[in-house]
Amino acid sequence: MTNPGSRREPGWPGRRRPLTATFCLLACLCVLPAWSDAEAPAPAVKRLDVRVTAYSGGSIYLDRGRDHGIAAGDIVVIYPSGGAAFEAIIRGVSKSNARVELPPGTQGINIQDRGEVLLPVVRLEEEEEAETIATAEAEAKKRAIEVPDHPEWSAPPEEWDDDAPLLSPAFSRTNEEKPTLMRGRVFFMGQNNWDDENDNEFSSARLGTELYIENPWERGGEIHFDGEMQLRAADIDGGDDSSSTRGRVDRLSYSFGGTRDDPDFMEAGRFLQNEFPEFGVLDGIEYSSRLESGGRLGASFGYMPELNSPYETGQDMQLAVFYRTDTGDPRDMILGVAYQNTWHKGSNDRNLMVGTLDWNPNDQLSVYGSAWVDYYNGSDEEKGDGFELTEFRLNSVYRITDATGVGANVSHSRWPELMRNEFSSSTAADVLDNRTTRTGINAWHKIDNNLRVDGRVDYWKDEDDSGNSGDIRVALRDVLYEQGEVAVALFTTKGSFTDGKGVRVTANKSLADGTFALLSWEGAKYQQNTSNGTDTDLDQQTLRASIDMLLGATRNISVYAEKRSGDEVDSKSLGVFFQQRF
Repeated sequence: MTNPGSRREPGWPGRRRPLTATFCLLACLCVLPAWSDAEAPAPAVKRLDVRVTAYSGGSIYLDRGRDHGIAAGDIVVIYPSGGAAFEAIIRGVSKSNARVELPPGTQGINIQDRGEVLLPVVRLEEEEEAETIATAEAEAKKRAIEVPDHPEWSAPPEEWDDDAPLLSPAFSRTNEEKPTLMRGRVFFMGQNNWDDENDNEFSSARLGTELYIENPWERGGEIHFDGEMQLRAADIDGGDDSSSTRGRVDRLSYSFGGTRDDPDFMEAGRFLQNEFPEFGVLDGIEYSSRLESGGRLGASFGYMPELNSPYETGQDMQLAVFYRTDTGDPRDMILGVAYQNTWHKGSNDRNLMVGTLDWNPNDQLSVYGSAWVDYYNGSDEEKGDGFELTEFRLNSVYRITDATGVGANVSHSRWPELMRNEFSSSTAADVLDNRTTRTGINAWHKIDNNLRVDGRVDYWKDEDDSGNSGDIRVALRDVLYEQGEVAVALFTTKGSFTDGKGVRVTANKSLADGTFALLSWEGAKYQQNTSNGTDTDLDQQTLRASIDMLLGATRNISVYAEKRSGDEVDSKSLGVFFQQRF
């Protein structure tokens, strides 16, 4: 059985207790005077409600972004309908969305699942103060250039340039006059998992940095670097012990343009494609231009790194062209269309068309959809000729009132036929037959400021079987204690090999000094269908605790522990996340 929300990564090679020294070293660093903010009190946090709008690979996307104060590196608490609450890290932020990197092995996430982003109040206050100062300066400049009414001109000017602005900006600076600024963060993530049932131990650690350099070489633009070192280790009882350490560069690129004054945008290097992230990470170049209509037209070209830990590159080349509408009115529908052609070791591989829909006609309704269509020709052995809908997703949320809302989602997916090694364990039959359709509805209602009810029902069907799941959750906030929530959820699930039902209890609390604590317990009874046709009943429990602490305005640390027990399972986990912004 795999526990939903578990951070364990089965199969990682390594050696017993490789992280003990690292954990101790990290703890020492956190208490050193040089790393403390003793002169200023630690900030409190503000909880921002968010919803999951999409799930792709090891990431989920939220319906809030930079406009709501979210920044890369923030902690988000996810309350999945298919598992226990857990914390994750926000890795990327746009104006209205945020990308969350899920802990390895996370399961049970569904579209429309709820979450809370923990926003440091001190940062929000600093941003609000900076905005207030900027507004005051703008008003002061406006007052400074106000002049009394002038009598009518006695004669028109002899020369007049209709293409020149009436008033030129008085305070603009060239790139040579602007400073070069650097910002970023360093982080450490480590976890240890003890499988006492089988006397095995698994460990992992990641040490990385993300760096932004604005206006390098005094020519504008921005350099973005994101890289890390990884340790994977395991001690297998009766097997071979092994460990590996490797480095990986997730991003190294230079971008410029795309501003109000410069409609042309270009990025070169290694990066997640901007306009259509559905096409993945690229080692190459992307260019786009904003048209007079507000839409963006562009193309990208380069190599696609392998979907493995070292991000090997050079075997798969891609060329993509795209267009996305954008009138500038947030109420207008935004449509996107793109085409991608890929080559594997020089041979034509994939012909993919992607369409997207993003529509928020009012404050109550939001709709997001995407469709992937593959085209196959005579060179494809399994699929034959013609078009095939490979992936389709549509989800919507309707907020009836500030306290009540409903959501619905539907998705369909099939495996594409590829030369590229994206599905290493797939067979020809898998590629030909595999298909999965999912539908779901959910609703929530805040009875008052202290009582909230959430519910969900989902149905799935694949080429062999069908199943369903559902849950109902009741949460009390600021009732048993201040600045906290206690929730009870009942859930049931029916899968191809496992059916189960259970109860989940979660409690969390925010402290005034910026600490956030979470405790959850889950008890479930599963019926597992074995290959010989017999059923096995399994009673399992999971106890999980975590604490997040803001150590000043620029750093935070999170520690979590988990204990799983019951039939055929006995394991425990310990993990830590530390981050320093600069």
